[in-house]
Amino acid sequence: MEVTALASLWQDIRYAFRLVAKSPAFSSIAVGTLAVGIGASTALFSVVNGVLLNPLPFPQSSRLVALYEQNAGMPEAPISYLNFLDWQRDTKTLASMAIYRHEDYNLTGTDRSLRVSGLMISASFLSTLGIHPALGRDFEPTDDRLGAAPVVLLSDGFWHRRYGGNPDVIGKSMQLDGNSYSIVGIIPAEFRFYGVDPDVFVPIGQWSDPSFLDRRVDVSSHAVGRLSSRVTLAQARSEMDSIARHLAVEYPEADKGVGISVIPMKEDIVGNVQPILLAFLGACGFLLLIACANVASLLLARSMRRSGEFALRVAIGAGNQ
Repeated sequence: MEVTALASLWQDIRYAFRLVAKSPAFSSIAVGTLAVGIGASTALFSVVNGVLLNPLPFPQSSRLVALYEQNAGMPEAPISYLNFLDWQRDTKTLASMAIYRHEDYNLTGTDRSLRVSGLMISASFLSTLGIHPALGRDFEPTDDRLGAAPVVLLSDGFWHRRYGGNPDVIGKSMQLDGNSYSIVGIIPAEFRFYGVDPDVFVPIGQWSDPSFLDRRVDVSSHAVGRLSSRVTLAQARSEMDSIARHLAVEYPEADKGVGISVIPMKEDIVGNVQPILLAFLGACGFLLLIACANVASLLLARSMRRSGEFALRVAIGAGNQ
């Protein structure tokens, strides 16, 4: 039975190749039309799948949220460090919360200086995202305070570029902006945060800029949080609204009219791109439908042209091949 099926399949394949060879122009047009439709649809679906459908590369990423200050001018504004500390202290709906800001550094103390990208983070940053260092240790709360010994985490890419992936780098020092930092850990290779892979990570609590400790000043800092189990986004938003009202009363000069915006991290990353991508996906689906309809029309027109031949074959008892 299997031999018969294989023989029939081989016969069909040979017949298909004969038809292609017999009508190369028609076959090329049909294949090209389908290739354009399928290729465009597949390419755009890959983008939509990666951006919209796939979860973020963090454990239980659906529970991650982005936090912003909210005022009359900006619904999603940077936050002040002192406000963040109060949010972190008072929240019950968020299991953990972390603050971060981008900062570049001059790497010195080598044969040539090098500008490296950096991220200032609070000690809870990696644990909030559900990430653990691939080598060494994470920042501890004692590292994340003014006057603590300077420590630094390296990205996997920077570790390999600068140190050749040598594990003995843990415990060694490096010079950033003229200050000596002890290397305590390596970030996992797959780590990406909002599409960015910084070279170095330093504790934000060690930053000595006076404006950083002024509640009235934001220094381009942002925050992320992780919802506690069985806590909904609506509950978290309600609690943060209550915290914002309390801070407005306690610090009227700095926090009057300042709210707190809580947004799912996935939504924050995708932003306004979502409706555009969905519209393009629909357009490509329509393009694929048009391509299939065109090929079907070509096949119908070709079969109509041979209708007399088919009728004669049926009349004399021959097959349609």
